[in-house]
Amino acid sequence: MRGRALKVVADNGAKRVEPAPLVVEAVALVEAAAPPAPPERISDQVKRLQAEARGLAHKHVMSLKTALEELKVLAEDISSGGDVYPAGVREIARRLVEDCEARAQAVASLAMRN
Repeated sequence: MRGRALKVVADNGAKRVEPAPLVVEAVALVEAAAPPAPPERISDQVKRLQAEARGLAHKHVMSLKTALEELKVLAEDISSGGDVYPAGVREIARRLVEDCEARAQAVASLAMRN
């Protein structure tokens, strides 16, 4: 067999057979279900909700402080705006500047206590 070589064979018009398309079916993965967590005790749920409420209240108070600071800036602009603004409005804005600054500081101080 040592001396024999492979020979090229003619096609002779034979039809080529196409391979069938490969079909892959989806396989559902099954996960091991973790054991259900024990239900939260009512006392723990109350504590969690109270802590969440305190956090939201603090955030709300800080929003008030920020709004007072923004109002102070707006009032400063109007109070120093000159004759373009009516005299009564300028006077109210001037008073608001003083009041907003003191109120914002008080709100911040009270918020830090709790």
